[in-house]
Amino acid sequence: MDNDKQSINASPGLIALRSLRLPLLLAAIAIVGLTAAAITYDIARHRTEQTIGLQAIADLKAGQIDDWLRERQGGANYLHTDLTLTENYRRWRQHGDRTSREHLIDHLERFRVGMSYPQLASHVKEHAAFVDKMAAFNMAASASIPDRAAIHDYLKEWLLSHILNSDMLYRHFVEKGRHARQLELPH
Repeated sequence: MDNDKQSINASPGLIALRSLRLPLLLAAIAIVGLTAAAITYDIARHRTEQTIGLQAIADLKAGQIDDWLRERQGGANYLHTDLTLTENYRRWRQHGDRTSREHLIDHLERFRVGMSYPQLASHVKEHAAFVDKMAAFNMAASASIPDRAAIHDYLKEWLLSHILNSDMLYRHFVEKGRHARQLELPH
């Protein structure tokens, strides 16, 4: 009989607890659903921000490469219109004429020095290191099979570090000087 009294007394509390199951279950499902939605939204927002950042970097690099290509085209146009340079280059490349090569290097060096570029010494050292490295690759290749991966990695690094940075600084310096000289010309 004591057991019957306890089950009768516990019944209202048990009934109340059972009546809260559904609302608590629905609240838990709502919390889990909202949490999942918030996580999904945050991931999508993060991806969008990353995409925008990467696109900005890609646009900047594309602009730098475009500037570099224009500079190279300008240099090619300059070389094409200067017949002395063109002839010295042709004789050097076709006939191995060292005198023509030296005249060509002297002319380009005078052009570079004439610009009074403040970082000229370090820039020339970078170019000399490049020539030395390419000569080392050439010598190694003549002795055995060339290490194409090492050459590729070096040239890639040269493009990304030197050409897109050091040469771009030099280019901007030259362009600024050209613009200043154009402003000084009488109209």
